[in-house]
This record gives sequence, C-alpha cells and structure tokens, in this order.
Amino acid sequence: MLQDPRRASFLILPLVIAASAVAAALLATGSINLANTDMLAFSDSNFRSVLLEGESTSDPADGWNSYTNSVTTALDGSTVIADGQGGARIDDLNGEGSKADLVTEGDDVAVLWIGINDIAQANNPAVVYDQISTWTAARRAEGWEHILILTVPKFESQSSLESSSWGSHELADNARIQLNELIVLNQAGADAVVDLRAVEGIGDEYSVEDPAWRSDKIHFTEAGYERVASQVLGAITGL
Repeated sequence: MLQDPRRASFLILPLVIAASAVAAALLATGSINLANTDMLAFSDSNFRSVLLEGESTSDPADGWNSYTNSVTTALDGSTVIADGQGGARIDDLNGEGSKADLVTEGDDVAVLWIGINDIAQANNPAVVYDQISTWTAARRAEGWEHILILTVPKFESQSSLESSSWGSHELADNARIQLNELIVLNQAGADAVVDLRAVEGIGDEYSVEDPAWRSDKIHFTEAGYERVASQVLGAITGL
C-alpha cells in the first residue's frame, strides 16, 4: 500500500542502502579515489550489465560527469550503459523502447536517477512516483534482476523554478521533498533507494558555495558527481 509521506511522523529506512564497509568509507570521504580503495574489486563482480538511466545528470556526454565515468571505471568487468538524456522526464523514459536486449544471464542492475525536470516543470509528485513505478515494472518484466532508484537532490536553479507553474521556489522544493519521501517510503518496486538527501554538500542541507555545484546550481561539478558515484557503488555492493 502506498504510504503518504505527509502522514508519516518519522521515516523507517530499513532498505535504504548506506551500509557496508565500502559504503561507509566512501561516505566519510564524500568522493571516490580508486587508487586508495577496494573499488577495483568490482572487476570481479558477477554484474554483467549495469544500466544508468535518467536525465542530464546521467549523461556521459556531459564533460563534468564523473558519476557515469567513475561507475564505469569501477565496474570494469561489467558492461555499463549510461543513458542519460538532457531535459528528460520520467514519462519520456517510459515512452522509449525496451531495454531487454541489454539483459544477460548474469546479475544485471538498472539504476534510475530522475525527477529534477519533472519537479521543475511542476508535475505532481504522486504522479511522478507512479510513473517511476511504471519504469521499474517495465525493467522487471524485461529481466533486470536488481533495480536502484536515486532520490532527487536539492537544486537552486532559479531559471528552472521561476519558469515552472509552481510560482515559488518554496512550493517547488516542497514538491521535491514529497517525491523523495514517496520514493524512500515505498521504493517504487526497486530493490533499494540510494538516498542522496544526507550526502554532504549535495543533500538537503547543502551549501550553494560547495565546490560540488556548477554555477547553474542544478548540475554538479566532477567533485559532486563523484559523491553520487560513491553512493551508487556502495549500494551495488549491498545487492
């Protein structure tokens, strides 16, 4: 049953991934340093295909995007398919063709990072959540064994927020908070949620002066994307 975050007095997050020795070490540093961690051990993992789908934040063509690059490097024994699309909303992804041809006979992981454009364009959080659940169900039907979903980071892009029909930054951010709580509480059919809300510098209590952010305050620098990659790789170790 879908839980309404507005009626929840506290959050119980038993399946939100933040544990494991690797994840704890990465969380402490906030970034990936492949030379000084055990991340290269991922090359011996059983994961065959890893799909990184979403909006521009998952686009490998973005020169700053070390999220996709770091995941690809760390999982060098896997086939990583980075399929981020600038400006995409979740209904755009649901309108695309099947990903079944990417599924192998091994353990395959599909990772979804979406929601910034949906919120900026004033889509109802409950509707967006249902569309995320539709995406997850489609991946399950194709044979993806594991699915991870990321929460939506706080963003301060005034041009995006002011052009939306929310009419104010506060209303737009409240919608983002509602969407994240729906994702964390209900998981949308995923194995686990990669919760970015408490990640230093890019979570809910972030600083606009943090070097993780580019000047548009909606995309990350290399440092910011590496913080995301560390969370995703830590989550994969827990599968």
